[in-house]
Amino acid sequence: MCNELGPVTVFDDDMDEITYEGEFSVKKIYEKQMVDAEILRFQKFLWKKQVPTKVSFLLWAYMHNFIPTLSMLRHRGVEIALDKCHFCQTEVEDADHIFVNCKYAYEIWMEFLGAFKMQWVMPDTVQSLFEIWSQCKLRGRCRDIWEVIHYVIIWHIWQQRNDRAFGARHKTVSELVLFIKHEVVLWLHEKETFRHILLRLFCSIGKRFYILNISV
Repeated sequence: MCNELGPVTVFDDDMDEITYEGEFSVKKIYEKQMVDAEILRFQKFLWKKQVPTKVSFLLWAYMHNFIPTLSMLRHRGVEIALDKCHFCQTEVEDADHIFVNCKYAYEIWMEFLGAFKMQWVMPDTVQSLFEIWSQCKLRGRCRDIWEVIHYVIIWHIWQQRNDRAFGARHKTVSELVLFIKHEVVLWLHEKETFRHILLRLFCSIGKRFYILNISV
């Protein structure tokens, strides 16, 4: 067996040492701790049972600044002719702008917050949005919807962004709001929240729209 394992490194009894890249400073250590603390705080919103893995992965990518927005692609050295938001065409496209700060996204959030009779000053980051969202405690069916709808909104805004980036049909705010409502029902179909209701899904094929009646 020793012959199969080959040489084994023998560790000495010397004390371990901590080394730093570049010049050490208390400020650098503090900033690193603050970044780690923000990541830990956001992790509690990931990998929820009722949230599809693909949506949690998107938020994980946001947490680690991996979402391939135009500004991120340019930062990585990809040649980008224009880094403006695919929705508003005026601001630089980064993750927080797409999901929270853009006028298109803002109108979608306001549509649903209004339905819950919530009045907010909209936060400027996704992380702040999730923190505030988690502090609102509702009851009954409203609670079930409230606990997932922000995930659905984030996912569909990203899908619509990609549709525009790759030349697909642009959805208006009203159309995307309708699709988000349908998605919420599908996410919660196993709960009593929407069980045994008739869901009318609007599907587009080419330039025609079709209605599918689905019992969930």
